[in-house]
Amino acid sequence: MPPATLYRNILEVNLGVEVTIRRLGFTDITLAGGEEQWVRIENIEGSLYIDHSLVKLHLSKHQDENCCLKGTELKKELAQYNNVHPNIMVALHNNRNMIPVSWAEKSVDVFFWGGSATENGSTGVPYIEFTKRGTVLGIRKLIAGWDSRRLAAITE
Repeated sequence: MPPATLYRNILEVNLGVEVTIRRLGFTDITLAGGEEQWVRIENIEGSLYIDHSLVKLHLSKHQDENCCLKGTELKKELAQYNNVHPNIMVALHNNRNMIPVSWAEKSVDVFFWGGSATENGSTGVPYIEFTKRGTVLGIRKLIAGWDSRRLAAITE
């Protein structure tokens, strides 16, 4: 079963599929799989919805331009939210027309805390970075700091 299927402005994504992201010049990233679960992603008038829930970019009140919040602390804070699964990140990267324009216009990294990822045996949080040349996928370790450029994708 493929990890994602596109129908016009609707994308169906299987969150249970283990995904390996191949990156030229970098080590591969593996997103953990699990039980098969399909969700529906829609881009409606420039906003992203997962199963009819609006996806928002969350910034902790403890993150600002002058201070970084440790990833371990941010993880505790984000536990109260519905965090978006990393397979959504891969589906957006592969179907860039589904990415909200407001996300792409910002110079930010969007993190997907709803699952785990490994790179060279280290666990971290997968993210999509928006650059002038397009999108880049990566992983950030929890021991790193999160500043105001590093937002979490959550649903209402």
